[in-house]
Amino acid sequence: LDAIERLRFERLGAFMYSREEDTAASMAPRQVGEATKVRRWNAIMDTQAAIAAKWCAGRIGSVERVLIESYDEERGQFLGRGFSEAPEADGAVYVESAAPLQTGSFVDVEIIDSEIHDVIGRVRHI
Repeated sequence: LDAIERLRFERLGAFMYSREEDTAASMAPRQVGEATKVRRWNAIMDTQAAIAAKWCAGRIGSVERVLIESYDEERGQFLGRGFSEAPEADGAVYVESAAPLQTGSFVDVEIIDSEIHDVIGRVRHI
C-alpha cells in the first residue's frame, strides 16, 4: 500500500491470489486464507480508487480529443475514449451534446466533472 501511495498510478488493477496447478506457490504448505485475500484486495482497490478519483478531478477544465464510441441511453450521454483510455480496461469519457454525435468521430471535449474512474465533458466544437 505504501508503494501504491508513493507511485500514484493513474490506473491500477489487482487480483486475489489463486492457486495455479503445478506451481511452487500452489504447493506451499501454508496458504493465505480467503478472508485475508479479500481484505488485502479491498485495501489495494480502495487506495487506488482515491488516487484515480483525484487524477480524474485534475482533468476538469482540460480539453481533450475524444473518439465517440456509442450512446449510453441510461446516462443520456455519449460514451467516448480519450488518448489515455483503453477499451474495457480504463474509465471512459461521457460526453454531453445537444446535437447527435457520429460513432467513430473525434470531437474536442471540455472536461467539466469527474467520477472515480470516469470523466464527464461537453462538446467544445462539433
